[in-house]
Amino acid sequence: MWWHFLRKQLQEQVDQKICVLLYVMIGLLAYIMIDHAEVLSGKNIDGITQELQDIHEKIELWNDMIGQIPSVEKEIALLKQEQSQLNFVDDEWIEKIVLCDEKSLLNILKQDQDENSPFLQFRVEQGNAIRFLDEYKYEVDLYGYYEDIFLLLGRLDASPCGMHVNRWTMKVRGANRDIIEGLLTLKLYKKNSKS
Repeated sequence: MWWHFLRKQLQEQVDQKICVLLYVMIGLLAYIMIDHAEVLSGKNIDGITQELQDIHEKIELWNDMIGQIPSVEKEIALLKQEQSQLNFVDDEWIEKIVLCDEKSLLNILKQDQDENSPFLQFRVEQGNAIRFLDEYKYEVDLYGYYEDIFLLLGRLDASPCGMHVNRWTMKVRGANRDIIEGLLTLKLYKKNSKS
């Protein structure tokens, strides 16, 4: 509409140079506007293209994560199975470790109730709590002939208490060096209130 008006005005002008000059200026202005619009639209297209690429990458990442869900579920199931097996092993271990209690230990130590028994006395002190177990440290004083000491140690080793021997120290005594004075240290466990 404005173009037709301008054209009509230019046609009515007497001087053709002015008319040509105006046409050239309008053409340049149109060219600049078109070029500027192309630059802007090119920037917009580049920006939109980049955004679309980012969205596409995110979608691919999400698809990969969704695709990994079954393998993650399998891993979780395997971990749960391993945990239940470990709990079973823990339960077995706890039952095995509490088999030897103070009464069992005294039965082994006092089995020979005669005068040749190497067992003298024992002392107990409470140790650390380990998960569901309370620890007790026993120090057993032994004094007797080699044969009697080794018979007692053999019985101890064959019993559930054998695995609880922590340390064994001895000194040789007697004129014929046939008597042993020893200290046997054991750690026994009892279930506590957490079990």
